[in-house]
This record gives sequence, C-alpha cells and structure tokens, in this order.
Amino acid sequence: MTSTVIPMTHSVDRDAIKTLFRKFASRYGTLWTSRLGANGDWLECENEWFCELSQFSMDEVRKAVNQCLAINKDYPPTLGQLIELCVLASGIPSVNDINQQIARKEFTHPLTKLIADRIGSWDLKNSSADAIKKRIDGLYTESLVDFRDNPEGLWKRFNDYQQQKQLPPPEPIKVTEVKSFKERMFSYQKIADEAKAKLPDQKHPEFPEEKITPTSRHFDKEVFESYRSYLLSVPEEYVLGLPKKYAYDRTRFITKIEAQGLTQESTRYHSSTDDEKMSSRHYNGPNKANKSWGSD
Repeated sequence: MTSTVIPMTHSVDRDAIKTLFRKFASRYGTLWTSRLGANGDWLECENEWFCELSQFSMDEVRKAVNQCLAINKDYPPTLGQLIELCVLASGIPSVNDINQQIARKEFTHPLTKLIADRIGSWDLKNSSADAIKKRIDGLYTESLVDFRDNPEGLWKRFNDYQQQKQLPPPEPIKVTEVKSFKERMFSYQKIADEAKAKLPDQKHPEFPEEKITPTSRHFDKEVFESYRSYLLSVPEEYVLGLPKKYAYDRTRFITKIEAQGLTQESTRYHSSTDDEKMSSRHYNGPNKANKSWGSD
C-alpha cells in the first residue's frame, strides 16, 4: 500500500481553544468551570491545551470533539482523553489496532511497523501473544511521540518497505540437488574404492597390534619404530591400499613431523642475546632489562 503524505497545517489557534472551552462550559456547567478550583490558572490551562492540540489539524480536532461529546455525556473530558481521540481521527492506529495488525502480520501504518521493528522479529516469532501485547502497550506512547515528531520521514520509510515487499521474488538459483550426508559419503567411498582397485596388488607387512600400541604392556619400541619407518616410506599414490589403521597412523606421524619442523623454524630467529635481555620477575618487582637512558 502506497500512501501520499501531505504536510499537516496546524490550523488550531487560540481562538479555537477558547471556543472549545466555552462549549465545554455550556455543556458541562460547573463540572467544567470549577475543575481548576477557585483560583485556577485558566490561561496556563489554555496554553497547555493549545500546545498539545496544535499538533493536529482543525478537522481532526473537530472530529475528536464531536466524538468526545458523544462519549462523555456526563463528565468533561481530560486533555489526555481528547488527544487519544485526535490520534484516532488522524488515522493513527490505536494500541488494540496495532496488536491485531501485528498478530496478522498486516502493517498498514508506519507506527505499526515502527513498534514491530522495536520488538524485533525473533520476539515476534517466539514470544507468546500476552508477552507481545505487553511490549506493544509499553512501546506505544514512545513510538507515537516519535511518529508525531517525524511523520513525513516515517511514512517515506514505510512506503519504501511496502514497495520492497511488492517486488517480484528473485529468480531461484539453479543448483544441483542437495544430497544427504550418507549419499555423499557413499559417493566418496565409491570413488575411493575405484581408485583403490586400480592400484597394483601390494602386500603390506603385518605388525602385531599389541607391540605397536604405546599403551599396551607388550609394547615393543623397536617394532614400533619399524612400523613407523615403513608407513613413512609408503608413496602417496599407494596410501589407499593401506589398512585403515595404518593410513590413519601414517597421517598422524606426518603431522607430528611437520609440527616439529614449524617449532624449529620459529626458534631459528631467537638468539642467545634475547635471553640475556630477559629477566626473571622477583617477589619485590621486576629487574630492569636495559640501562636507563637517564643514567647514561
């Protein structure tokens, strides 16, 4: 839905407020004229009503006053009650309206979208209806003030949001059918078996499990070293022909050798002079590693 916002001209003036007060005095009598007490400051009251109602157009205030007179037949309205009716007359949704729109995910006004954004999509999806209603009640007044301060800007953002929703969905990306993990593993295993079948028949020496397992009480260091040397000597292209345990141990041995190489590389640039500059920290504070420039 696209809305055109016309800047509101605040045509409510002080004469309109004075006319409104006379109308209330005629309708409600002393219930209105005595509401400020014997020495009430009616000029200050007039200023307050003018300040608040001047944010609405004359037509909106007129509609609100007529509705107020129909509702409040016995008692004069408060300024807050009249403002609520002016808000509704201006097309701004009430708290209940916003609660229903958010429940239906139908945003027809910037105020609804503003409150929904402040609640957050995760809470809107996962919180209970009662919890969301409490959040809306708590955010309504603050959000209404923000909207009334910048209606044009929020309407523009809302229209941009609505236009974005109306854009056609993007073309689906053509991708191959996603396979399950088991299907992929089966495919990889098939490829590995085919590659393994192409290898020449190779007999690998067998090493007793108990003699090459360091945690075994029958562990034999010489047999283990022979086992390790043999696995490291197997060419890469024949690794697929190894038993699974042998292939796993071979990878582990290679990884350990590479790690040791990196450690040696990192210590190559560490000299003995660096050790001389390092000083151990004593209980009463650190020693100076270098002479102070100030004492040279």
